[in-house]
Amino acid sequence: MFKTALYLFALALIVKADEHFIDDCLNSGKNPIVLYNQEVSKDGHIFQIQEQNIRIPLTGFSESPITCITVVNLLSDLDGGYPYIKAGGVNYTYVDLYLKSQKRKGFDFRITVYYDKSQNSNVSYV
Repeated sequence: MFKTALYLFALALIVKADEHFIDDCLNSGKNPIVLYNQEVSKDGHIFQIQEQNIRIPLTGFSESPITCITVVNLLSDLDGGYPYIKAGGVNYTYVDLYLKSQKRKGFDFRITVYYDKSQNSNVSYV
């Protein structure tokens, strides 16, 4: 019983662990088109956590579902922030990202989002 509880606790820690990157790009499509490719950064401030929400595309929806999302941490893991997908994503026509720094640190990410114009089936708008 104790071993099972310990195993479940360790598994919960692994699942809850925050990552410093997003790599949701198993199949970028036959003809990937860049929807968004920007470096997004904020400087750190003492006793503060930096945050930023980004919607891609900025308004409306892409003409086909998103096929690939990569958010690369350009800082070391000890200093880098944490990206999260809050809504949408792969197989949707938009993605809402939330970027968060560590306390007193900034963040610096390279965000790239692709869609494949030839994949118009299974579109999810909401």
